[in-house]
Amino acid sequence: MFIETTINLDVKVIKRIQHCAVAAQKNQSYIIEYLMKKTMKYHQRLVRSDRRIEYQNKSPMMNWHKLHVTFTIRDYEYFLDMRKLCKKSFSYLVAYSVDRYLDDFLKSLNNKTKQIYNTDNYQFLHYVIIKEMFDDVICWKIYWGLPRNPDHLSIKT
Repeated sequence: MFIETTINLDVKVIKRIQHCAVAAQKNQSYIIEYLMKKTMKYHQRLVRSDRRIEYQNKSPMMNWHKLHVTFTIRDYEYFLDMRKLCKKSFSYLVAYSVDRYLDDFLKSLNNKTKQIYNTDNYQFLHYVIIKEMFDDVICWKIYWGLPRNPDHLSIKT
């Protein structure tokens, strides 16, 4: 199942995504998903607390456009978690990912020994949300990755 959503980006960022999509022979959603997965691998440097959601700088020099994208529900939920934990809008995180990782993606397309399409989905294969109730209190546990010793996971079936 898929979720369709819209992100707001500077047209220069969108053009970079489009160029990369053509070069990789993939759609724009795929490129964004790949870049977000790279960002998630290094989420430790982005996670923040005790602040409001940060949005992209709305400079008058920028030309903002909406980009329609589609993701699996699992990936979309993961991106929403990133938004909450990193305190950055999804559009901001996409622009950050493009700025940080798009050139590496393009370089790997030109490198015949490295297959870009075999991305490391480890983080996504082991993404778990667990709801626990203690009296009238709801506790949500979010796992990004698989612990070395998963015996302590309290998954009830």
